[in-house]
Amino acid sequence: MREIRFRDNVTWMSFLLTLLVILAHSMNAGLFLGEAAEGSAADAVQTVFGWSFAQIAVPGFFMLSAALFFRDYRIRDTREKFLRRVRSLLIPYLLWNTLYYLGYVIATRLPGLSALVGVAKAPLDVRTVLKAVFLYEYNYVFWYLFQLILLTLLSPLIYCIVRQPYAFAGTMFLLAVVIFLRADPTVLNADACFYYTAAAFVTVHARPKRRRTYRIDLDDDWERAAFRRRWRPRQTVSSLVMFLLALLFQWLAVKTANDLPVVLCRLTGAAGVWSFLMSLPLPRPAEFMYDTFFIYAFHFAPVRLINKGLARAFRGNGTAAIVLFFLMPVLIVCLAEAVCAFGRKRLPFLFSLFTGSRHQREE
Repeated sequence: MREIRFRDNVTWMSFLLTLLVILAHSMNAGLFLGEAAEGSAADAVQTVFGWSFAQIAVPGFFMLSAALFFRDYRIRDTREKFLRRVRSLLIPYLLWNTLYYLGYVIATRLPGLSALVGVAKAPLDVRTVLKAVFLYEYNYVFWYLFQLILLTLLSPLIYCIVRQPYAFAGTMFLLAVVIFLRADPTVLNADACFYYTAAAFVTVHARPKRRRTYRIDLDDDWERAAFRRRWRPRQTVSSLVMFLLALLFQWLAVKTANDLPVVLCRLTGAAGVWSFLMSLPLPRPAEFMYDTFFIYAFHFAPVRLINKGLARAFRGNGTAAIVLFFLMPVLIVCLAEAVCAFGRKRLPFLFSLFTGSRHQREE
């Protein structure tokens, strides 16, 4: 039953974080209002929700990924884990980067669309292709996946570190110093490693001592688990404490203009959201909530095109900017689901590659 509850909450958390990512990329006050955006109501609203609250999304994804990797991990499982990540991370990463690059190559050469895209022609040379495919040159949102691939490769080392509390504390202190000084020495972001390692420590030390086998694909099992779900007041209180800590770190970030309080704010904020979800008697996730990876990978181009297109039609309209900002996650989810339905029916093998062989819930 615990496994069912955990898997359901992973889906709820992933979906919520995906909506926050879309919200963060939907900020459009500058597009609609131009120079008048500064100090406007649209800019203020979008700063609170898109630039502050929504920024816990990617840190939350790092933490969730660590929890899923280390929840049942042993060193002997490394090969199997890596092979799974080749299917679920590496192949989709390369395919989506290629697709976005080809999209820019075509869009920047079509007379009507190139003006809307608003960027220079994407070059057609070997160096640009390699940077586009392997270094997400034309798919900026996949910086997260690039970092996650690096962290996955380092996961056996991270596992050895987090098993020893002193080694973990020393590592986190060094990462905090690097973040404080803004002195990342490698292509691996210190803040990404900070989130991932913190979640790995909690996961490794909180998991059951012995593995258990759960049946998670039978409706009657889920019904019994749902019947036993109750609101957990103590966990709700702990989540509120995490939110208060996040607000404190946010205040420190504003006062000090340093990255370390920002990272701590996002860490505690994401942890608070997870704890809050775990305290609620949530229903079984809907089918479309299992498509979070596709929605995340798909969303950026339509968000930009919709914003730029409607900004031309509603130039100077701050109300339209705010309405579209909050409506964008709904629009993108509906659009992505339409593409998912087509992909599953017409191009199942290709769709499986682009989604990392992720499937909807098992029945």
